[in-house]
Amino acid sequence: MRHTLYLGLARPAVLFGVPMVPLFLMGFACFFLALWTVPYLGLIGIPLWFLMYRMSKKDDFVFRQIGLYLKLTLPASANKKIWGNCISLSPSAESKAVSRILVGNNISAQ
Repeated sequence: MRHTLYLGLARPAVLFGVPMVPLFLMGFACFFLALWTVPYLGLIGIPLWFLMYRMSKKDDFVFRQIGLYLKLTLPASANKKIWGNCISLSPSAESKAVSRILVGNNISAQ
């Protein structure tokens, strides 16, 4: 059985050549930067838009990949406290029964 994949439906929504979510985040950041500091500092969004446009021209999912990388490697993740250097989005249900003691970067079960 063959299924048709419409590639236009698999791509992220784009506005001015940049995916909408990163574009809006950059726009809000530049707006608030201009609002709280000198107004012409908001013009920094133009070269940032051009950089984002060039990045997304080569790969549509580059900002999704950057977001996943940051989500998995940020030190503020609660799971890093449980698992140490292991990258995990959620601990398994059976791990709650085992008490863990953090010893440096190693985890030992008792």
